[in-house]
Amino acid sequence: MSYDLILEGGRQANLKDALTASAACVGCQIMVAPGAVTVALPRGEDAVLAAYARIVALARELGCRVHDPQSGSDIDLQRPGRLPPAY
Repeated sequence: MSYDLILEGGRQANLKDALTASAACVGCQIMVAPGAVTVALPRGEDAVLAAYARIVALARELGCRVHDPQSGSDIDLQRPGRLPPAY
């Protein structure tokens, strides 16, 4: 599963560094492209729960939006749910 974190401005480096340094995101693949950071979540529900919670927290902190390509919609950061919508 991949989740695009769409950033405004030059915050991609901050997000990539924060995700890479996060224990919750161990096992995630993080790819940076112009305007987006794509995070491929790890396998296993417990790992997904931890990584998803951290991604949502970082998105709030850095003013990003999180897009779920599997469901084709943005995640409501005020009520994100325990797991991504299409998981």
